[in-house]
Amino acid sequence: MIPTWEYDVFLSYSGDDTSRNFIDHLVKALNKKGILVASCGGGGIPVSSKSDVGAIGGSRFGIVVFSNNYASSLSCLDELLNMVESHTTILPVFYDVDPSTVRKQSHSFKEAFDHHMLVFHRDLDKVQTWRKALSEVAGISGFHLVDKSETQCIQQIVEVVLTRLNDSFSNVVDDLVGLDHRIHQLITSYLMLQSGEVRTIAICGVPGIGKTTIARSLCHKVSGEFQGTCFLSDVSQASRKYGLQKLQGQIISEICKEDTSNLYDAHGSIMVLKDKLRRKRVLLILDGIDDLEQLEMLAGSQDWFGPGSRIIITATDEDLFRNYEVDDIYWPATLEEDEALQLLSLKAFNQPHPPEHYVELSKQIVSLTNGIPAAICAMGTFLFGRSSIEWESTVRRPHENVKW
Repeated sequence: MIPTWEYDVFLSYSGDDTSRNFIDHLVKALNKKGILVASCGGGGIPVSSKSDVGAIGGSRFGIVVFSNNYASSLSCLDELLNMVESHTTILPVFYDVDPSTVRKQSHSFKEAFDHHMLVFHRDLDKVQTWRKALSEVAGISGFHLVDKSETQCIQQIVEVVLTRLNDSFSNVVDDLVGLDHRIHQLITSYLMLQSGEVRTIAICGVPGIGKTTIARSLCHKVSGEFQGTCFLSDVSQASRKYGLQKLQGQIISEICKEDTSNLYDAHGSIMVLKDKLRRKRVLLILDGIDDLEQLEMLAGSQDWFGPGSRIIITATDEDLFRNYEVDDIYWPATLEEDEALQLLSLKAFNQPHPPEHYVELSKQIVSLTNGIPAAICAMGTFLFGRSSIEWESTVRRPHENVKW
């Protein structure tokens, strides 16, 4: 079964001594590249302390910003421990603190743990697990602000996260086994970047066809052509969870780099949104739209946007566009048999072609997936390391153990 991620990055930091500007700029830089960030501290999409375990487990990566008061925060220590215990890939950032101070727990970290030893004298094992987690993560090669400016550090963090996310996407769908061709087709035949007109393109298809992966890759490929970029992930879920006003604010914040605390309601924010965007060439990607109101509130019409802007929308339901004008609809094709076999083999055998005695079984498995990349990945992941007898059983009853 393919892992499902709710967020790309979980951000852990102490708000007491970490520059608010640094956190804000880091989150905005990540969001600009379509990287979805969650945090209990107010940076990125907020999650409650009660739900942070799920948010951490639902994140591909963790970024831990160590600062002098980090160890004084019990919530930070718990977040760090949860990341370690859930085997989250962690990128440490050392903000005005030396890595050896964190690793050896000296100076302010020693003071914090001296206090914790007194408070938790009946549960010293808990304190010890925090110590161990700190030492482990501080030993990971990360980013040290003393060596570079905040801007340089943020740029490097974004580059590393993007590289690792792209590796992650490749592992899940092997660049969709043909992703480059799809992106080239979208850019040349649909986006038409040389045109100064505003264009709205919908990417439609059944769940699992690769709409979000295509949109993300497109964002990474062409974002440099625009004055501002915003990638809103899973708009359907985010709008229900946080409200459309929050998403309107995110668009303004990421594209215009402006404070959005003065937005008072979703309908009133439309005028602000139009005023901020109509003079800019922007790339706005709305991923996972399932309701007309979401389109009307976030990208009501093309006259909201400056010349040369591009609006990309991913959706399952084509009927949404009966009452919302788009210039074109791109339908990602299902995988051909040879592409599907390659993807299945990569997931099941870690090689581009199945072993000879698994070829026919692989073809039977592929025929059950209808060429849907997510279904192929789910099958391949489930069948990894299993015997031919188990493969045959899966052919007979494909949906008993495999979900996607």
